[in-house]
Amino acid sequence: MFVAFRVESDKSILLEYANKVAGENKHTNAKVLKEKVFKYQKIYHLNDEYYINALDTVLNARQLCLSPDMIVVAETISNVSRAPLASDQELEKLFMFLASKLTTLCSRYSLVEQIIDQGKEKFSSAERQARIRTLRNTLSFMKASSARVDLSEVGGSPNAGKITNGFLTNDLSNVEFADVSVTGLFERRYTLGL
Repeated sequence: MFVAFRVESDKSILLEYANKVAGENKHTNAKVLKEKVFKYQKIYHLNDEYYINALDTVLNARQLCLSPDMIVVAETISNVSRAPLASDQELEKLFMFLASKLTTLCSRYSLVEQIIDQGKEKFSSAERQARIRTLRNTLSFMKASSARVDLSEVGGSPNAGKITNGFLTNDLSNVEFADVSVTGLFERRYTLGL
């Protein structure tokens, strides 16, 4: 809190810090592009919506929408005591449904989509608990509860899908910041003017 208060009360402190870091990294012309970034700052880049955070992680900001029958299956497998009630056909159908939605949510999920597409046979032949774990992990990832997804059960990485902010810093001209009201009804978008 003390640092935040000092920065808020004296804007030159932030510029001094930026110059110090720039000097340590042998950069010149340090400039503070945005004085305040929220814990989860909403941004738009090309046709995608993201939240960026202080951990150098970028999360998808689009909401995952499931069909009514898929909601029932997702709720069933999310509850440990009810997970055995989901049929093998329902698990398979949910897996295929999630695979079809990945790049609709975020174009940067194309690699995860490829892994899932290539792992369909492995998913079908995996033991039941492994399939349920994969579905839980994928659901958690797609609703932005986690920054990566464990796809080891279908032949992928246990840390697949992590999006870092490198693609944003390399293309700032296509980045729009958005300040969103608490209700989500109002939004103010702006660019950094680079």
